[in-house]
Amino acid sequence: VWHAGDFGGDVAKRLKEKMSLKGVFGNIDEQEIRHQFPEQLVFNCEQVKVMIRHIGGSPPNYNPETRKELAIHKPQLFICGHSHILKVIYDDKINCLHMNPGAAGNQGWHKVRTIIRFAIDGSDIKNCEIIELGRKYINCCVPFPASFCTSLFPKHLLHVLQAPMYNQMDHLCSLPDRHKTYLQLASPAKPRFVPLF
Repeated sequence: VWHAGDFGGDVAKRLKEKMSLKGVFGNIDEQEIRHQFPEQLVFNCEQVKVMIRHIGGSPPNYNPETRKELAIHKPQLFICGHSHILKVIYDDKINCLHMNPGAAGNQGWHKVRTIIRFAIDGSDIKNCEIIELGRKYINCCVPFPASFCTSLFPKHLLHVLQAPMYNQMDHLCSLPDRHKTYLQLASPAKPRFVPLF
C-alpha cells in the first residue's frame, strides 16, 4: 500500500499490521505520524520512478514546491492527496502520470470513499482501476439504549461511538445521557471496481 498522507487515527498502525506500507505525512497528521513518514518519497518500483507528496496540485497547476521537485526528480508516476478529488491524468509536458486517489476515509467533503489500484510491470503502469469503497459514514444520535440499536440497524451499524467522538456530537441530542446512543452508520454497499486502463 502506498499512502499519500492524512492517515489520521490508527490507520497507519492497522495497515502495517497487515501489509507493507509506504507513505508520506499529510497536513492533518500528528507528530507521531510525522516521525514515521517523510513529507516526500521518491523511489523506484521496477523501472518506474515514483514520487509521492501529500499536497501537490495537479497538471498543469502544481504548487510551486511540487513543480520544483518534479523538475529535480523527473518521476514517471506522481501521486498526491489532500484535495479529496479523484484524478488520474497523464501530464505529457513532463511525461508523468499523475494520480490522486481521492479519499478513503470519512473526514472531508467527498461523498464517496475511493482508492486506486494498479500494477507496475517493468516500465509499464497498467491494470489501473478505481475502487469505490462506498458512501461515507453517518454519525448520528438516537433516543434508544445501545442494546436496542443492533436490532434497529442490523445492516448499517458500524459501531457505537466512544469518546471523544460523542462529545463532539452533543449538539445532535438534547436528551439526558442515559437516553441517547451515538452511532456510526454506513451504507452496506459492496466496493465497486471501475477499470481505467
